[in-house]
Amino acid sequence: MSCSANQSPQHRTDVGRVLPRLVTDARVAARIADGQDRRAASAVLADVYALVQHEVVWASEAELNWTAADRAMSAAQDADTPSALAGAAWTLGMVQRSCGDTDGALTLARDAAGLLEPRLEDADDETRALYGALQLHAATTAARAGREGDAWRHRDAASATAARPT
Repeated sequence: MSCSANQSPQHRTDVGRVLPRLVTDARVAARIADGQDRRAASAVLADVYALVQHEVVWASEAELNWTAADRAMSAAQDADTPSALAGAAWTLGMVQRSCGDTDGALTLARDAAGLLEPRLEDADDETRALYGALQLHAATTAARAGREGDAWRHRDAASATAARPT
């Protein structure tokens, strides 16, 4: 079945239908691969768990959100790449913020952005987008915590990243 989330009237149902097999396949790939292939498979697994978290946030208990986000972070640590770690941090930070841990979410977003910042000069669009997303996450988190100055500073960092020529 080939459909994009933008074209399906029941995209959550469609994604939910394929997620169990996707998780299984990604876990197997990360387990059986070696060397650099294992790191790459672990990065994919981290993305798959992030997708699980984004899917279950609408339909399940908070514990399942935490579990999916935690597994994304564990897989990202196995991948040991700045982009995988930053992506998983974004997901985990969203869960933290939704549970009221704004300080933890803000620290996580800042630390993850710090992994990417030294690489921005020569970064590809995906890395720059991830850095900007982390800055926006930090801006939203700071705003929710009533820290207006921090919110604007992070928003400005995201805007400056988006404005950089590629």
